[in-house]
Amino acid sequence: MRNALVRRASTALQADPDTRRWLSFVRDIPRITDHRAAELARAFRAGDAHAGEQLVAAHLYVVLQVAMRLRVRADSAFDLIQEGNAGLLDALHRFEPDRGVPFSAYSRYWARARMLAFLSTHSRLVQPGRPTRRRVAALLSEVERREARGE
Repeated sequence: MRNALVRRASTALQADPDTRRWLSFVRDIPRITDHRAAELARAFRAGDAHAGEQLVAAHLYVVLQVAMRLRVRADSAFDLIQEGNAGLLDALHRFEPDRGVPFSAYSRYWARARMLAFLSTHSRLVQPGRPTRRRVAALLSEVERREARGE
């Protein structure tokens, strides 16, 4: 199932070399059960940094799933994935395993929150039309010409 997700993501995200490398890394990481995730979270809270690394690595697929649902543009795919990874780290530090919420659900919330925050600050909801873009480009060219002439 995960290999199919990675193949679809590679096509849908029009993966650049960095994204392809990340996708191949995610493909090779085995999934863990919710019980094992809770054990790793407890170990991390007790000071075992390696347990935290394992927990985050095992849930990188969550970032991929969220990115696929957001249907990102190719030019921002890797940046968006990195924000999702940062969301996983947020989840790791905030997660309380004894509350009964699976880490996969908790991490999905934080990864998605970081990705949506990134998109809200780095993309436009409404793209200007082609005539508007051409007009802006022409105005910028005119400004540059006038500056070059010293006007």
